[in-house]
Amino acid sequence: TMWLGFRFPLFSRKSHSAVIITFDRRDLPTGFSRNEGKHVVKTPGPAEKEQNAMSWIATNRGPMLIALVVLVIVVAGWWAAHETPGEKLARAEQLLAAEQFEEAGRLAETVPGTAKEAWEAWVLAGNAFTRGREYDRAISVYGRVPDRAGRLAAAARSGTAAVLLDRRMLNKAEEQLRRLEAIRPDHPLVGEGLAHIFNVSARRHEAVPRMLAAAVSGQGPPQAELLVMLADIERPFGGLEYLELCRKADPADPLPVLGQAAAALAENDTGRAEALVREVLDGGTIEADELARGVAGRILGLILAETDRDTDFLEWHDRLPAEADADPLVWLARGLHVHHRGHIGEAARCLWEALVRQPNLRQANHLLGQCLKSLGRDDDAKVFLDRAKQLEQLVRILEHVEVRLQASFTERDAALWKDMVEQLQELGRVVEARHWARVAISRNLSLGWARRWLSVPSGRRQVDPLEQTVDSAQPALRIDLSDLSLPDWKQLVGRTELPGEAGLAEPGRIRFEDVTKKAGIDFHYFQSPDTATPGARMFENTGGGVAVLDFDRDGWPDLYFTQGCRWPMDRLETDPDPEQVFLDRLYRNNGDGTFGDVTRSAGLGDERFSQGVAVGDIDHDGWPDLYVANIGDNRLYRNNGDGTFDEWPIGGNASSGPWTTSCVVADIDGDGHVDLYDVNYLSGPGVFTKICRTQGVPFACHPNEFDGAQDRFWRGDGEGGFVDATSVGGFVNGNGKGLGIVAARYRGASTPASRPGLGLFVANDAVANFFFAAGEKGARDEALLRGVAYDRDGRPQACMGVAAGDADGDGRLDLFITNFYAESNVLYRQGEGGHFSDVTRIAGLREPGWKMLGFGTQFLDADLDGRLDLVVANGHVDDLSKLGQSYRMRPQLMHNRGGGRFVEIDSESLGDYFGKPLLGRGLARGDFDRDGRPDFAVSHLDDPSAVLANRTEAAGHWLAIRLVARRSARDAIGAEVTVRSGSMRSVHQLTAGDGYQASNQRGLVIGLGSSSRVEELTISWPSGETTRIVDLEPDGEVVVVEGQSVAWRLPR
Repeated sequence: TMWLGFRFPLFSRKSHSAVIITFDRRDLPTGFSRNEGKHVVKTPGPAEKEQNAMSWIATNRGPMLIALVVLVIVVAGWWAAHETPGEKLARAEQLLAAEQFEEAGRLAETVPGTAKEAWEAWVLAGNAFTRGREYDRAISVYGRVPDRAGRLAAAARSGTAAVLLDRRMLNKAEEQLRRLEAIRPDHPLVGEGLAHIFNVSARRHEAVPRMLAAAVSGQGPPQAELLVMLADIERPFGGLEYLELCRKADPADPLPVLGQAAAALAENDTGRAEALVREVLDGGTIEADELARGVAGRILGLILAETDRDTDFLEWHDRLPAEADADPLVWLARGLHVHHRGHIGEAARCLWEALVRQPNLRQANHLLGQCLKSLGRDDDAKVFLDRAKQLEQLVRILEHVEVRLQASFTERDAALWKDMVEQLQELGRVVEARHWARVAISRNLSLGWARRWLSVPSGRRQVDPLEQTVDSAQPALRIDLSDLSLPDWKQLVGRTELPGEAGLAEPGRIRFEDVTKKAGIDFHYFQSPDTATPGARMFENTGGGVAVLDFDRDGWPDLYFTQGCRWPMDRLETDPDPEQVFLDRLYRNNGDGTFGDVTRSAGLGDERFSQGVAVGDIDHDGWPDLYVANIGDNRLYRNNGDGTFDEWPIGGNASSGPWTTSCVVADIDGDGHVDLYDVNYLSGPGVFTKICRTQGVPFACHPNEFDGAQDRFWRGDGEGGFVDATSVGGFVNGNGKGLGIVAARYRGASTPASRPGLGLFVANDAVANFFFAAGEKGARDEALLRGVAYDRDGRPQACMGVAAGDADGDGRLDLFITNFYAESNVLYRQGEGGHFSDVTRIAGLREPGWKMLGFGTQFLDADLDGRLDLVVANGHVDDLSKLGQSYRMRPQLMHNRGGGRFVEIDSESLGDYFGKPLLGRGLARGDFDRDGRPDFAVSHLDDPSAVLANRTEAAGHWLAIRLVARRSARDAIGAEVTVRSGSMRSVHQLTAGDGYQASNQRGLVIGLGSSSRVEELTISWPSGETTRIVDLEPDGEVVVVEGQSVAWRLPR
């Protein structure tokens, strides 16, 4: 039997009678009578009535509760069925205000219809679900709002985009932002959101107008972080960890893959960069639209531009859409490719086209300036080179500003901000300058200069707020290079070669033996480490130098190693313990494979904190003298000719400088007298005490933490006297932080041939290099015009070692520079007129040194095949193994295969030494056993210095030459020797300085390969005189004296 309705009693308030409706008499409650199935109502008495009521309630308590709940639901359902959308929305707003996010969202999403109230409710539901972290439901309900819904559509699109950005789903977020832009272009999230997505997905240039729009969208000052991204548009942004999280969030999204590819390319990992680009282009799990494929194609073009894969590049170029001509990076890739192939005019045209579209490409400005210099358009070249330099200076300022953004404002910050504003103003980037001035004011309300700048005409200048650079400041718009030809892409087929003899010669079995112990040499450089203090001071990292000299003129090259000392140096005067005194060491070559320590008997043993060393005959007496670079006063030791040395005064005992790393002894100004040059490093407070920290962890300081030290030029009088002629000699440039140097004769670097001077290349640390072209009328720094101030991209590098030699066989001296970790070593090829080009990629030398930190380096012909190879000593300046960077590093040898192309030889085949992780520093070349096979010596930190004997089997023929000048300085630095043997012709030069804290043996060892005779030997002396000698036998040493047409053969 079932109840007809809800089972609950109905009580009459007046009669207190109870009524129940039932279909079965048996279901009547107690107190009711039955009468043959008829419905009977009986009115009880008072006592009976109370008893019956209590009995009924006790019996039916459970059903009563259930009935009440059901009643509530029914009433609520009836109420909901009759609640208006406006009432639902108001109630949802109350729930949202009470932070009952799920209830608010669930209620708001049930609002039906297409009316405004429904759209508003859906936006509210999306907001509620977002705050409740129910992101999928938020995206779903936001999606119900159509784009025609005006402000509500903008709210829905911005809400969806914000959720997607928070979830790192970049491609879907961009889709929503573009829909938002169509609805409300001035929405703040349009500029900021698209700028962020473009920046992290390899579209930095497209991000510029978005970042400018975002900068002006707010009422207050723009975000400094946004301005940082805007200031350097060539630096990838995003962070690898962030991009990897984006890939995990949406594996089909192509945008983080593009960001990873751009980052890999910036880190020189071209293999990984190309693999990532191929993921986007080849489909598979990546869902790439035409836009993403276009960006991927652009990156691929930049990857292929400087490889030998001409066919691949041309195929890439053929697939470019017509609109690619509007892309500055496509033009950059074109320019890099034709420049790589040696088509300078066509490269200049392509680079100019890139700069017409984007004037702030530092790499394009720098390379275009180099091209125009090669084309003889010096005035035009200077304009673009100057802009590249300005852009580089902006980046340097930006690096300091970024560090200070998280700190409290100081007076130093005020100067940085002012520099930033002035640099941007000079570049014609007025809008950015204005924004930085506003940021400066927001950080320090009393900053008067920023307020004054904003009030002057330049600060109030009316410009397009979305234009990064005003037209009048764009060199490419002022200098028309449309007369230069564009490349004929159909004709650009074939392999790229450097000038000189080409070939794919395999090395002989090049091998070196570490003979240090056999030779009796036991030398450890002491850098006075402070083991009690975490981190390292700057002077603890530079290490010591090494020189090769025949101090006693017995024909056998000897060795000199510089030494550090206990720090601070004033302890030397109070510490009488000889065991605690560290001295430079001179080792005499006994001619039998052993060396003897003759330091004390020779009157040597500098006890200061020594760095580099140079060798030269300062007084033309035929005996090599020594010049030692120190922290503090440098020391000059004059050779007495009897196996002893005396300390010789420099400049009337004037202080030679606070910190000299490398030095030169040579006739620099061409007056016939030997001069000295000090390469000075850092100066200022804290340079010898400061230890820097990053996130609380002690690290070696960056050199930009300190001021540079002015180099010193000491002019010689020919009799051993010297005066400081730095200023009058034209060598004043206080922005140097020098570590290495080479003095040599370069094309275009001389005054008239009767009194030529030398060119000085100075390798500076993290600032522009120097190239002083010296002569009787003084020197000037031509590094920027000659192409050696910066790398190919227009950036200064942390340059250390320098090797000089003809790498490509074209008869001109080239320069190889070692650099910091994750910076490419650089091979500068000298062209006509003494101009240099960065040909590192072509030469195959970029990748081998990328994950190394190079110091000493030298050219030497290891297998005597007539082609100069390279040896490099590596080792970090700080233990960053926790960051994935090696601290100790193995040395390297790169074999020259011909045509100026190199390949690294496997360390296992070279000998045990090349497999050891070391902290290499100074490295000098010499032939210690006089067998014609070049050897070398290298100084280390934390390990003994090493002497490496060349044991190469099946080496070629050779000729060793020693030169004695008579009409110029006796050492004949800058003399060129041309050897013709059969079909082989090679040019060699005697240089000085010899790179990082080193001095090579004063002589030339020339590999002849398979040639069995030297048909002609021609010597061009620094004086301008020429000596020609014919028909020489190989495999021996000869001495040639200026003015004598005879080669004196030396006995062994």
